[in-house]
Amino acid sequence: MPFFMDFSQSFCTIWRTLRFISRARSTRIASPRVISRIYWLPTERNFFLLAAKRSDDSKYDDRRYLSSYCLVAAIGLAFCSNNDRDNNEEFLLAAKNSNIASLKRGLSNGVDVNCRHQLGWTALHVSVINGNKKAVEWLIKVGGANVNTQDEYSSARRMARVLKASHHQIAQLREHHFCSFINPYATYTGFTPLHYAVITDNEDIIQLLLDNGANPSIEDSMGRTPINYCTNESVRKLLEKYSVKFEENELRKRLEERRKYPLEDRLRNHLVGQEGAITTVASAIRRRELGWNDTDHPLVFLFLGSSGIVVAKLIGAPPGYIGYDQGGQLTSLLKQCPNALVLFDEVEKAHPDVLTVLLQLFDEGRLTDGQGNTISCKDAVFVMTSNLASEEIAQHGLRLRQEAINNIMRDDDGKETVEISRNFKENVIEPILKHHFHRDEFIGRINEIVYFLPFSRSELQKLVEQELIVWQKRAMERHQIKLTWDREVLDVVSDGYNVKYGARSIHHEVERTVVNQLALAYEKEYISKGSSVHLIVKKEGNEGRGPLVSIKVLNDKNSLGTKQTKSLAKPVLPFGQ
Repeated sequence: MPFFMDFSQSFCTIWRTLRFISRARSTRIASPRVISRIYWLPTERNFFLLAAKRSDDSKYDDRRYLSSYCLVAAIGLAFCSNNDRDNNEEFLLAAKNSNIASLKRGLSNGVDVNCRHQLGWTALHVSVINGNKKAVEWLIKVGGANVNTQDEYSSARRMARVLKASHHQIAQLREHHFCSFINPYATYTGFTPLHYAVITDNEDIIQLLLDNGANPSIEDSMGRTPINYCTNESVRKLLEKYSVKFEENELRKRLEERRKYPLEDRLRNHLVGQEGAITTVASAIRRRELGWNDTDHPLVFLFLGSSGIVVAKLIGAPPGYIGYDQGGQLTSLLKQCPNALVLFDEVEKAHPDVLTVLLQLFDEGRLTDGQGNTISCKDAVFVMTSNLASEEIAQHGLRLRQEAINNIMRDDDGKETVEISRNFKENVIEPILKHHFHRDEFIGRINEIVYFLPFSRSELQKLVEQELIVWQKRAMERHQIKLTWDREVLDVVSDGYNVKYGARSIHHEVERTVVNQLALAYEKEYISKGSSVHLIVKKEGNEGRGPLVSIKVLNDKNSLGTKQTKSLAKPVLPFGQ
């Protein structure tokens, strides 16, 4: 008696039932004379055929076959929990058979046009490989399918290891549900619909995909683009033509996006002040992105303002040493992503041997690992941070800010652009760098030295406000407490700024002057869930300590349920005051 079921989702449910009935240890269930064996056979639908053989032994009456009915019940329960999976499977099957009516029905039932088979492909992949042009056109133009989606199917053996199944079953699934004329044991990870169209040499579908935005430059897991699989010269020329056209369109889109939303504005969303640093970084990135740069060298920044690395971790151990076959952390990652953004934190702590490696990296745009392999990284961006001259910047902070104010210029947008003096760069910063690194050529390979200035008063107030907004959200999310503050609070908290520690000192000052009081008031039940707390500044009666932040509780409810307004008699002083 045949039954149809979704093997991947229903097997566990059915197997538990069978074990309960028969206490079987393998695929045999009940008595071998009653039901000899269960077989899973692939069918034309996206399910498995479950067949049970009954014994002809007349010694067993019908009551002994109760397990068969329990099996039916288990399969029915499994079906009830797999409606969504079934809809997806039917949608993929419709794409394989170019059944437009079933595709429309699936889309109306809420099926995602980009849904995947349990082995990794989408409806667009399966319709392309089977040459169903009408289905391809419908999926793209009506369904809105992603023309650049990549297949997740690797090979039958790899998928079998992942899914804990037989590679023969995986191969049969691939042949029955995807395509029967390609090798199921080959690797197809990263294949786009255009890859499949090229290997089938279907020029009509290739043209259709390219006209609808298919990217000919996408690489599969082996690093190959569709053109690498091309054997037809006319198709090769078509792909080369559209590759250039696609790159031009992408560049045009990026330029339009940059005009609408400049890089400087994006950086300002994450930084307070630091106009000089923002301008320097944005200008260098703009040169590189638009092709106005030296293509033989990577882009290198050194960030200065308010841990050494072992060479083997960068390039890998030399032959004969432990870890030789693993490669270095830096070289391995750059090999995978040659245009990466790489951060070297506190570079002044690096060993001189590391600086030798970095000099080769910055000067030649390539790196040789411990195995002798050369990795090119001319398109990468390298950012180094350093605490060198941080003490000098802190000591000269006030004078530096005054010099910056004297050198203020206004750009076309009316915004202030702060520039530090050239005298400070040449007479203070550069001697410190040369004395530490002992290599002028290393410093010479740095494209831009970016200076982060001490904050102005208005920038400090903005930092304080941002910190208070963070705690305002936390108070509401964690305790349902509404937190507000007077403008004067920003001035008082800003006084805790320490030029040596930069924005981190503001973070700690907010915790000391505001959050400590909120926590203590919550512990003493001055405030509770539903309270409204307002931060104020007390200027009198503080025993010469100056203005201090205090909290005022508004619209709180006491135990009788009546509203009251109260202020803490004495602010909670930060530790150490």
